[in-house]
Amino acid sequence: MSNWKIVVPRNRRDTCGTNQRQGLSAEKMFRRKVLSEGCDWQASSPHENRKYHIDCWVDSWSVDVKAAKRIARRNTCGQLNRVQDDLHWIEHRTIIGTPGWAHSKHLDYVAFQMLDESFICVERRKLSILLNERVKANRGKKPRNQYMSKDGVLWTRKGRKDSMTLFTTAQLLQLEGTQIW
Repeated sequence: MSNWKIVVPRNRRDTCGTNQRQGLSAEKMFRRKVLSEGCDWQASSPHENRKYHIDCWVDSWSVDVKAAKRIARRNTCGQLNRVQDDLHWIEHRTIIGTPGWAHSKHLDYVAFQMLDESFICVERRKLSILLNERVKANRGKKPRNQYMSKDGVLWTRKGRKDSMTLFTTAQLLQLEGTQIW
């Protein structure tokens, strides 16, 4: 517990730092939850964070903490959309085309922040299996926008090699071993 410095990198497209602040807030909130449950918590190293998507260690388990997110950054009027927790982005491929965090073999759990300040903690391996099944079932479908990128229909941002899909909170809760903190 001596190592408690949380570092959330800022993406160059996060021009006002909003996403970085939300990520940092979620990680701090998760730390408080873990410690209140009597578990050991330790921040990951910068290398573990960048390469393996590990934000922290809870007891001996590696965890990636995901802040509640917007489905799309801005609405049709150019205003920021609200943060929500009904749908969760699952990264299949990174922006350079390598396997995304859902497939990181070094990662044990993913903790999704909910707006009520709880976290849905899912086993990364089971999430990866569901993701592969849903992507295979929806192969070839091309969404017109982010809102159509659900249940394995992959969204790719223009000029990037990443791909991601939205899973519902219910889908995450149905995964065996899922816990709510």
